[in-house]
Amino acid sequence: MRIVHQTSARTTFSLTNTNDLEGHEQLVCVFDSDTGVFKGVVIGILIGALRTGAIGEVAIKAMARMEAEQVAVIGTGLQARTQLEAAVASRNIKRINVYSRNQENRTMFAQEMTKKLNVNISVSGSAEDCVEEADIVICATNSGVPVIETNWLRPGTHVNTVGPKSVTRHEVPTELAARSSVIATDSIEQLRAYTTPHFLVGTTHENRITQLSDIVTKKVSGRTSDNDITLFCSVGLAGTEVVVANEIMKAIQ
Repeated sequence: MRIVHQTSARTTFSLTNTNDLEGHEQLVCVFDSDTGVFKGVVIGILIGALRTGAIGEVAIKAMARMEAEQVAVIGTGLQARTQLEAAVASRNIKRINVYSRNQENRTMFAQEMTKKLNVNISVSGSAEDCVEEADIVICATNSGVPVIETNWLRPGTHVNTVGPKSVTRHEVPTELAARSSVIATDSIEQLRAYTTPHFLVGTTHENRITQLSDIVTKKVSGRTSDNDITLFCSVGLAGTEVVVANEIMKAIQ
């Protein structure tokens, strides 16, 4: 897949292997749009996690309660790390719980991210224990079945889901959409274009899905009550990785 993004000073493009082959890498190149001079290249999956984290931060800022203090993280991979960084950057977070199926992974995650974020992270013994008191829940797994249950969430909770969301494999339950006052995504067009349909497409909730940008710009209402449960379904807005690459090049000059 080739994506081009141009600003007044930079042109960048992203090349991603769209075949299901092991070991593929993402390549994002940056050129000066006026002179054609090559400025740099970003290789690897980190930029994807950074851009998804950045979008997650926008979602939390726009949708979570201002008073949110406690975060629950389900998952311990790279995406879980950048989403947690987004939450800490967005709100005055005082408590963090983490859970994953692998005890060694969740212990290591807690140790590493406590040191990085300077916020104490507790390891939970179950997903339910992890989320039951949370103000913000981050689901960042590769699970094909729901990793949380809707009735575990207390009123006012915001959920970011960045893992599988197809009709055949989804990490959050469909019932969560029914209980959510606001459902948003970074690209409704992409959400509806999946080869295997998104788990909310074709349901009564599809027409309730709001573009995150419309909430940010106040074209539509987001959260209207501190008791609202809100849901953000991240699809990884196409082209955002090239914007991040462009900003990286500007920062290191």
